Amino acid sequence: MKEVGPIPRRDSKNSPSMWREHHAVLEALQEEEPHAILRAFLEASENSDYLEMLPGPTLAEIIRAVDPSHFLDQYKDVFHDFQSYRVMPLPESLRSLKQVFADYGNAIHLILSRWQGLNRSLGINEYRMLLNIARAMGDGKTAVAIFDTMRADHVEPDTVCYNYLFEARSWSDAYHTSGRWRLRVIPRNIDLRQTRREETRGFEGYETGHRGIRDETIRNFDRMRMSGVTTDVNTFGQLMLGMAREGDIEGVKSVLKRIWNVEVDSILREDDNYLLFENNLFPSSPLYPNKSLLFTIAHIFCINNQLPAALRVVDVFSRKYAVEIDMKTWAELFEWTFVLAARRYGEAKNDGSKVGQLPLASVENLWATMVSEPYNVSPTMPMYNRRIRALWKRQMYDEMLLAMQAGRKLHKIQHRNLQRKLGSLGRRIQQDRNTDEITLDCGIDESTGSNTTSFTTGNDGNNLQFTSVLEHETNRNFEAGMVMSKDEESLERAKIHEHRDFTMVSRWARLFMAGSRWIPPKERDLNWERIGAPDAIRKFWHYRPRSGFCYKISTGKIQFPPSRGEPEFVLTVVRDDPSKTPGVDIVQDTRNPPTALYNAWSCPDPLGLKESATSRRGR
Repeated sequence: MKEVGPIPRRDSKNSPSMWREHHAVLEALQEEEPHAILRAFLEASENSDYLEMLPGPTLAEIIRAVDPSHFLDQYKDVFHDFQSYRVMPLPESLRSLKQVFADYGNAIHLILSRWQGLNRSLGINEYRMLLNIARAMGDGKTAVAIFDTMRADHVEPDTVCYNYLFEARSWSDAYHTSGRWRLRVIPRNIDLRQTRREETRGFEGYETGHRGIRDETIRNFDRMRMSGVTTDVNTFGQLMLGMAREGDIEGVKSVLKRIWNVEVDSILREDDNYLLFENNLFPSSPLYPNKSLLFTIAHIFCINNQLPAALRVVDVFSRKYAVEIDMKTWAELFEWTFVLAARRYGEAKNDGSKVGQLPLASVENLWATMVSEPYNVSPTMPMYNRRIRALWKRQMYDEMLLAMQAGRKLHKIQHRNLQRKLGSLGRRIQQDRNTDEITLDCGIDESTGSNTTSFTTGNDGNNLQFTSVLEHETNRNFEAGMVMSKDEESLERAKIHEHRDFTMVSRWARLFMAGSRWIPPKERDLNWERIGAPDAIRKFWHYRPRSGFCYKISTGKIQFPPSRGEPEFVLTVVRDDPSKTPGVDIVQDTRNPPTALYNAWSCPDPLGLKESATSRRGR
């Protein structure tokens, strides 16, 4: 149980309902449940008398408790890999990442607008919270506006405020569709960010060149030091990231050498002397490396097409400072290995995308390193997704099928966990959420298509708009009852997670069934096309392309027509040379479609599919 400040003196003019709401806020604070705190405070703050008598320590604790990490970070993680492949549209009952951002931002806006309605100014805690929201949403423009207004209100920013500003600018617009791919430092991307033309949509997050992101970061860093604000490990991490956004790797190396005594060039020369570099930092030092710094270093070298440097430097930091390489850093390294190992075709051959090109085998090599000693990483579904696609590109179908089976096994485990979660959460979620109507103007400007939600800071009437991330897809009013509970959000994320993973496995099945090039010249491969391939299709039949598919064999192709629901199944064997494939052209089997593939070839049934199909009919 937490102490949340003194309880205000009860006055006879205060209504009983206000006191019930006040105690609901205190109870939520003591339980430390952010979602309950946010909803309870939104409901209580409808009463201006409640806000007037609210103690300062209680408001500070409320602001601390509703940190965006509790509401946005897990959504960002699950949506991260929605952009790396085509996915089926989300059901209407599930929110997009844009809607998640908008709902949380509107809730915070509602709190602060009511607070300011009492002619109360914002302090360091409120400004820090606004900068944190802009950071979490990747809204660099709003972060700059908040920071400028903060200084105009004579509120001096601290280390955390500066770090939030740096991060919001460096990751501006990086969470929208395909945004992170545009962070790669290649000539085409740099030029598009520098031109500042209208056709460069998707590259507006930050600029390059004169007064670009590098100059801006260094300028703010110098201002920070001149103001006497203390720097820490996150400050220097964001300083390096601002440099790296424009390809200033030499500047990054200089910071690594000066602050942490890590000389990148010696590491890349595999000079053992780097192991003798003195570690003059204590774990209690604000500059001591952490997991976040390892991720930043990996990201810096990866976006600059230097994956070998990323692997080596991260490994050195991990060993020298005894910092564990977490799953987020491994995912970043593996993702960019996949990107840099991909072959380039068409215009991509000439736009600089071939810079830092890796061998196709790099994905498999890093996979073997991750899952082995001493790292023993447990692969995630996105990791399986990239490995399987890399194996498909190399036409390594045996290894691809084994990886698909392992990925499907993981998906089944997660699916069972989802079913259990559906049962337990469903019993706890409150069904009736009747609340008094609370309205907030947060519509869309029809002329520009931009969101009109704004934060008013200070008493001078300056409006700060979340211009890039709070764009609603529908025009609707926000009210306190729309704040989802912790259980409801957990359930929603689980459904989005399942939707994402099912789409991944379905894509593997499509690549394997419809995208593989099986033209076997040897008898060994004939066994594969007549026995192995049908067995694989049977295992992944649930994930098959519903639009139909076909694949080539030694004497023609096997064609599966589109399936809508569960209609009668028709398998067509298209023969190039009828003399080589005697037997049936069209086979019908409504119960076990892949069994028809065996029947069509009139071959033995080594897997017992015919028997299992017969037994099912008997049941």
